[in-house]
Amino acid sequence: MNFTTYRRGTNLPFFKFYVGLINQNVKSCVRMLVNKFQYKHDMPDWSLTVSNAQRRKLNKQINDFLHNKHGGTYVEAAHQLDNQGFWLVPGCNVIGCATDHNVFNGQLYKIASLKPNAVCLQVYNGDEIVELNLCHIRCIKPAHALCYYSCQGRTLRGRVRLYVQHSKITTTHLIVGLSRSTCPTLVDCI
Repeated sequence: MNFTTYRRGTNLPFFKFYVGLINQNVKSCVRMLVNKFQYKHDMPDWSLTVSNAQRRKLNKQINDFLHNKHGGTYVEAAHQLDNQGFWLVPGCNVIGCATDHNVFNGQLYKIASLKPNAVCLQVYNGDEIVELNLCHIRCIKPAHALCYYSCQGRTLRGRVRLYVQHSKITTTHLIVGLSRSTCPTLVDCI
């Protein structure tokens, strides 16, 4: 692993901190992170997990919570590429899971608004709006929670929660998770 340039913020000590985890014992790193970045009892903007099953579970919990608070339009699981039914709620994070109908695989979006037969998606960290007809809804899926491997190369604005209690977590996962955030005060671990 070669981390040479800090591109996500201006906190050089934070960069040096997570780069210092390279080749360290993963169990002691997890203990240190849980103590240093204590769990906050509210909903983060992003959650990072090791397993796909945990990602799906978290997305469902967060999506149901947002629906109960703000309403929305339900997308049946049968209409999804990965059979993941969910609520379309303005402000929700979604990710493109196909490159079709002006949506790109792997691109993060926020639901900007809902129309009777369409959803308007704002490209994450951008101004571009994409209107997706509901008959093509299989092109997106929830993205409040992402797997560590799928978030590499991204800067995640807002608070990032790292799920670090997994038997297969490595220091690489920890470094990738920490380095997605723009500053240490926007990280918590559980």
